[in-house]
Amino acid sequence: MTDGTDLEDGFVEPDFESTLLNAFSLIHGSRNEAYGPFAEDYQRVSNVFGALTDWRPVVMTAELALLFMVSMKVSRTAFALSSGLAYENPEMVKDSITDAAGYLDGLWITLNTPYIVDVDDDEQEEEEED
Repeated sequence: MTDGTDLEDGFVEPDFESTLLNAFSLIHGSRNEAYGPFAEDYQRVSNVFGALTDWRPVVMTAELALLFMVSMKVSRTAFALSSGLAYENPEMVKDSITDAAGYLDGLWITLNTPYIVDVDDDEQEEEEED
């Protein structure tokens, strides 16, 4: 890898994209516009997930983690629909719909593929005591 291009004030521009700068530009730009502010976005996600789990405290299994991700995509699609952004630019919800389908397929795969969850010895002892 090279040192990149020298910039003013002695800073060097790297030869690779910055994931932090890309993330910053997305969450303070197009993603913020598409999904709304973080607190509102994830409150909607929380509401969807709460409804899916009947508002009970849950242990986050792989299956529930996948449902949580589906909740996020459903929440974001709902926001795009209610704000009208989905109708102005239907392509903008394509990502969320595609991802939700992928997470649901992952759920199906997970349900049909046996896997073992390692439980810490302390947790196992607590369960045996109950």
